[in-house]
Amino acid sequence: MTRPWLKLVKRFAEFSASSLLGTIVDTVVLWVFSKWVFSTYFGQYIVSPAISFECAAVTNFVVAYFLIWKDRVSRRTARSFFRHLGGYNLSCVGAFLVKMAFLLLIQKMFKWNVVWCNLLALCVSGGLNFFMNERVIFRKKKAAQTSSLFAGCHQLMSAFQSICLRTKITEATTSARKVNINTFFARD
Repeated sequence: MTRPWLKLVKRFAEFSASSLLGTIVDTVVLWVFSKWVFSTYFGQYIVSPAISFECAAVTNFVVAYFLIWKDRVSRRTARSFFRHLGGYNLSCVGAFLVKMAFLLLIQKMFKWNVVWCNLLALCVSGGLNFFMNERVIFRKKKAAQTSSLFAGCHQLMSAFQSICLRTKITEATTSARKVNINTFFARD
């Protein structure tokens, strides 16, 4: 039996290694857009990082879905893929906002090039992204507890239905007795 923290360290190492691919995609797309597409501050420091981050997010998600957290994906369907991608993108929006805050802060403090600021900001947002993947997007499913919970709920519902049925029978019997007694007394 492996220790849970050892699995977490292994998964973090895999995530870190796969994030290099996302970092390369992010950096190349950012460089292309900031050098050849946009020339204004807004284009270089706001729009270019947004586009590059989304390209990297999709790349990282594909690696995470099919390699890193593959044991936590119960069904491999298009619906499952896009549902996980939606959650992943939402967590990436949070990580992106953190990245942008750090990128702009580093740029204002040190006046470095956008690429260097981006690399430092990616370290912070990467840690947040791993936490969200591990605990939210690809969280462990507790199958044994879910099935026992389902069985417990089923037993509870069966008991409730049985009580309701007995109550209806008792009410019907009591009502019939009252009718018979009232009918008996009404004749007098």
